[in-house]
Amino acid sequence: MTGCTKVSEGCDHCYAEIFAERWRGVPGHPFEQGFDVRPLARAAGPAAAVAEAKRIFLNSMSDLWHDAVGTEFIARVFAVMTLAERHTFQVLTKRPGRMRSALASDRFWEMVRDAVLDYGPPSPAAEVAIRSRFLPNL
Repeated sequence: MTGCTKVSEGCDHCYAEIFAERWRGVPGHPFEQGFDVRPLARAAGPAAAVAEAKRIFLNSMSDLWHDAVGTEFIARVFAVMTLAERHTFQVLTKRPGRMRSALASDRFWEMVRDAVLDYGPPSPAAEVAIRSRFLPNL
């Protein structure tokens, strides 16, 4: 996903917004819409295909927990992280309240499990992660 909106004084000099706005209006560029919030379906899956263990900064140019991002999309991102056990994911947010609320919700973890099942049978480690509501790679 890309984009965000300012929520605090810490956002006043956002490097991601400055970078993204440089590309606003450039046809075909990932930031053609500047720093507008946009979930990108294609971005959710590639990590699982990378064989070598990596540290992945999931959203350096966005906030996964932004109000404009649907909970189902976030659950699909968590499903990919659950299945990509060999990687370590870094997820940043300036909206900890929404994150805390979702992670404490049974419904959110049901959505994660349903999304995991869309990719096929989960590994035992993925089952434990979902049941315990804890992703050791996050």
